[in-house]
Amino acid sequence: PEKDWQEWYNTFDDIDGVERNDTLSYKAELLSNKSIIEAINNRSDYTLTLKFFADLMITGKATRDERKTLKMAIVELCGEPNGARWSRKTVSEKLQEAIDNQENEDVLEGIEYEDYTDNLPFNPN
Repeated sequence: PEKDWQEWYNTFDDIDGVERNDTLSYKAELLSNKSIIEAINNRSDYTLTLKFFADLMITGKATRDERKTLKMAIVELCGEPNGARWSRKTVSEKLQEAIDNQENEDVLEGIEYEDYTDNLPFNPN
């Protein structure tokens, strides 16, 4: 063992774990995939389950770890569920608010849709 193990350990402060990266990935998908918010808004049910989100976002049968990570992403964006369900209205409002905030941040930073498409290698212009 190193004498100054705490100093060595502190050099790893900026490294995210796999679970955190997966959570961020699910959050990005929830905020950027318009079909998810459309599916939520088109539901006639008053509540949404974790299975609903897993069916939308995970290919094949979701593992326990995938469901756990997906739940963490939903909780970060929309809050804790009531039991095992989220209010469809609350989820829709919170996701739309987060999407709007992200779009506003992009505009403030000068990032617009054209900036994304101009840098694509297959852009016809």
